Amino acid sequence: MLKKLLELKRSQHLLQRDLEELFTRDYERLKFAIVGAFQPSFVQGEINTQNKNKSKITNCGFNAPLKTCILQSIKPPEMADVDNLWNFCASLAPTDDVILNETGKAAFIKCGDDAKVGVPPSDVVHQMPVLAQLLHQLMRQSVKFQVLTDQGIRHEPSKIGSPNFLNGMKWHVNGMRTMGAPYSRSNMGFMCEMR
Repeated sequence: MLKKLLELKRSQHLLQRDLEELFTRDYERLKFAIVGAFQPSFVQGEINTQNKNKSKITNCGFNAPLKTCILQSIKPPEMADVDNLWNFCASLAPTDDVILNETGKAAFIKCGDDAKVGVPPSDVVHQMPVLAQLLHQLMRQSVKFQVLTDQGIRHEPSKIGSPNFLNGMKWHVNGMRTMGAPYSRSNMGFMCEMR
């Protein structure tokens, strides 16, 4: 494919069948050719289908695995309460349900309909719900929780815990995997990471 592209001159035009054969015969080969052509500035992403929490999320009781976020290692301890967690999540974005597992150390959060807050659906990619995106942001940011402060519960700023959502993106920059820290740990990078 690269040889064929190199042979082309700007004024040349390929026939439709030649274009289809060149660009649609092997999508894997095309993907790597494009990434290689634009290195070092090209960022490649692939959907992570091997999520270690997949069975927990799909078996939690909600019939909507792509709308369900698992939140583990919840902090501060007072947030490991269904009412506190529900009120907190609902203050961020639409929330349909919250349940705690039997140990109380993990919560399953069913994200609500983002259309209620003006987020249009995408016909190109499966969009991570706004609530799950914000929980992913908060796992890296220590904050105080208004829902606890309103009840007179004193607490130190904490990171909410460890959220996980199915079908996150694995990013590769310059051929190196950067799932944990895309785009030099920028906020936009983390938002994009889970789309």
